[in-house]
Amino acid sequence: YHTHMSERLLLARHGDPPASEPARATHKKLLGQEEVVLGEMDRREEQLRAMDRHAALYRPTMDRLRIWPLMKLHRFDEAVRLARKVSLSEDLQVRITGWNGLIAIESERLRPRECFKVGMEAVGTALAVAPEA
Repeated sequence: YHTHMSERLLLARHGDPPASEPARATHKKLLGQEEVVLGEMDRREEQLRAMDRHAALYRPTMDRLRIWPLMKLHRFDEAVRLARKVSLSEDLQVRITGWNGLIAIESERLRPRECFKVGMEAVGTALAVAPEA
């Protein structure tokens, strides 16, 4: 409620989308907070819509965060496609999110062998791209 009220007041005062950089930064933070709160409330469809609103206005997108709500909605094919894409990121933290998503998806599907297989694939990939010690 408070996040929505804050966003409404911000947009009423600074435009939709906000014109000034400080207002845009605040709006971006509000959308991020909305995504977190909706996830905590297990309101997955609304969570995805909040991410869509964010992606329409701001970069980088929250795509890596879409894996979990897609999985919880049993939209496994979409979640796997996205997690595979995210697992190819140049950014190690983003890449880890992708692999973690793939493991979580197989766990949610109650497929322990696939879960283990994906985990081993992730370890192999991490070793292949790890900097030399």
